[in-house]
Amino acid sequence: MSVKPYLCGQCLEEKGEIEGVVYCKDCEEPLCGNCKQDHARIKALKHHKLCDLSDVPPQDIQELLKRLITCPNHETEEVVYLCKDHDVTCCNKCALAEHRKCETLKVLADILHDINVDCTGLKTILHDLQQQGESLLEHERKHEELVSEIERKALSSLQTIKQKLLDMYAELENEVVSTIADKKKVIGEKIKSNNEKSRQFLNVVKQQYSHIEHVEKFGTNEHVVLLQHRLEKDTVCRLKSTASELEKSRSNSSFKCVEDTAFDSLLIEMKNSLRIKDFACYLSEKDSDNR
Repeated sequence: MSVKPYLCGQCLEEKGEIEGVVYCKDCEEPLCGNCKQDHARIKALKHHKLCDLSDVPPQDIQELLKRLITCPNHETEEVVYLCKDHDVTCCNKCALAEHRKCETLKVLADILHDINVDCTGLKTILHDLQQQGESLLEHERKHEELVSEIERKALSSLQTIKQKLLDMYAELENEVVSTIADKKKVIGEKIKSNNEKSRQFLNVVKQQYSHIEHVEKFGTNEHVVLLQHRLEKDTVCRLKSTASELEKSRSNSSFKCVEDTAFDSLLIEMKNSLRIKDFACYLSEKDSDNR
């Protein structure tokens, strides 16, 4: 929360900078002592919900709450209806212009008791997606360890060859190490790319989860319904699609050392006796633990 004082929004409109003492959730602005008294006295304002400034939602959540209640087609209008024919929310202007013939145009406030305002299901889905993202990161970490282990084994094989024929070893070492570096670079770039995508995916999941908690805490039931509607209609589908794409693009390419000849009997072919080949590996937690 900003260290600057919260200035009364109504007084600011009249060029007055007076520090607020409470926050009005309906007006979505701080109120000074006089404006607070006006809220208690004026009939149209007396039922507004006031709270301590310490309970003011973060700025991004305030903006989210405003976006949820604002008509997507008219920035100065609030959503009033839910059109089930088109699966959209709309304001009075939209209702008159585009939804007059719709059979299931309902006033949002009237159907709140018929709608499940509980976001437990969404939270569960987001929690599962978060775990899925963390699992993807864990897979990449284990795969990176496996690639490093294969590199160590390849270098160990090189040391064995070096003991048998030092003159040929230099040429073999250069070829194998270079190939490993190239393979590892490609695999490393894939792992890095997958990690970045998975982190971005997790950030989006955590952000949406945070939005739900903040809207439930600071918003009205209308806000919760609108957020729930937006997430179920679009965001969760996109997140599931992204998770599926991440699963499909998980890194699985690797390499291994293949011994083609007997070193003691065919020393002349030594430089061709140890090669790096590509192969796909599929890590499981059991395989990883038993390595």
